Amino acid sequence: MALTSCRSNPAYIDIHKKTKREYYIGIRKAKQKFFDTKFFFSKNRPKQVWNAVRSLIGSKSKNQPAGFSGDFEKLANDFNRHFTALPAQKINHIEAKIAKNLKCLPNSFYVFDVLESEVVNTLKAL
Repeated sequence: MALTSCRSNPAYIDIHKKTKREYYIGIRKAKQKFFDTKFFFSKNRPKQVWNAVRSLIGSKSKNQPAGFSGDFEKLANDFNRHFTALPAQKINHIEAKIAKNLKCLPNSFYVFDVLESEVVNTLKAL
């Protein structure tokens, strides 16, 4: 019997669907039984659950940061350099945005920072 004639045969289609359904039900039950026994006998259930989730989605456990060479002094210096440079980078970014917006709005005004002493001196001069 040719393959095309089998695929068009209604009896073949019904048998195929039934067999496929039974196969997936069997796979689902086997996985459920496997993980039930794995979790039942584990001492640290949350850890086992997360390990199972990671194994199912295909991700690996990472105990170290990516690119970490084991040199803790270098790691500390990298963190220090990052977090000390970050505020200056953010300020420069904000100032650049303000300058860009000022160029785009020629009829607008910008209020510069005012010190308390400047306000007191101005009020005294009135």
